[in-house]
Amino acid sequence: MSGNGRILMLGLDAADHDLVQRLIRAGRLPHLAKLAGRGTTGRLRSPAGLYTGGVWPTFYTGQPVARHGVFHNKEWRPGAMRVEVPTPEWTSAVPFWEAWPEPGPVTLIVDVPMALGRPRPLKGVYLGGWGTHDLIGRGSWPTGLWGELEQRFGAPAMPREEYGRQSPESHARLAAALRMATEQLRDITLELIDRHPWQFACVVFGAVHRAGHYLWDRSQVEPGTPPAAPDDLPTDALLDLYEGLDAAVGRIIERVPAETLVIAFAVHGMGPNPGWSDLLADILARVDEHRTGRAPKRGWLYRLRRTVPHRWQRRFLELLPAAAIERIVPLWSRRMYDW
Repeated sequence: MSGNGRILMLGLDAADHDLVQRLIRAGRLPHLAKLAGRGTTGRLRSPAGLYTGGVWPTFYTGQPVARHGVFHNKEWRPGAMRVEVPTPEWTSAVPFWEAWPEPGPVTLIVDVPMALGRPRPLKGVYLGGWGTHDLIGRGSWPTGLWGELEQRFGAPAMPREEYGRQSPESHARLAAALRMATEQLRDITLELIDRHPWQFACVVFGAVHRAGHYLWDRSQVEPGTPPAAPDDLPTDALLDLYEGLDAAVGRIIERVPAETLVIAFAVHGMGPNPGWSDLLADILARVDEHRTGRAPKRGWLYRLRRTVPHRWQRRFLELLPAAAIERIVPLWSRRMYDW
């Protein structure tokens, strides 16, 4: 990279291409519309159809999922017979910002999802796990940056994910928290691009990903309500978050030098979910039980966990720090299936 040219990549995690285009045509995303009008647009080829959770590791390593092996933030390890959180030791592939040929650009990386492990030294600034939907590793380089940002902007506004049955109240809380998360990450990004030298920056906003899972329609709030049809617009709450993301993109673009090459992108989209994939494991267990006449054998700790009502599990986990949850995952899932 030579001269004064800079590259700024703005990741809109799980922003749906078709929905973005519809909102641009409706005049609801003026900053993305302006960016598209000045440049070119298109669809990215992505492994999301096979491994949705593997798309970000494929983005930052340049390797297919079959090579880097990271396709979820918790993965079944047959050798250990348990679920584990992936670590850098699982793969020889490294993020591109750690593999620049010398001398390499001065780099600013913010919240690229599914990055493994603790931050490692690099020529520039790194912030990970602050506002991502999918969380594996979190931290900063320099190491003191995280604490400085908390003092200036408060704790990360991205809420912990609340699984299970939703309510109008939980939807309203989520929408408000995600608006705050987008605004907070916008302000942090503006601070970092002003305070630190950089030639290449990649900043990813995670709020619309979380919102897409819960705010696309009201099927999780009103039992019996079918998922939205493919041509339906999502809820107003989700559309408001898309508009807030567009406003954040506009603020950031205004702040960078005019000659900066700006790329807004998403490595996968989002849409209605009419499938039963979340129930597949239980369906297969029932089929096997019907065929063999006995239930699958499971480890005692996993059996004990399944007796605890989900709402109690959720409240307990909300009290724990992320590091403690990472240690609990391989423990409770040990011998999930006692083969």
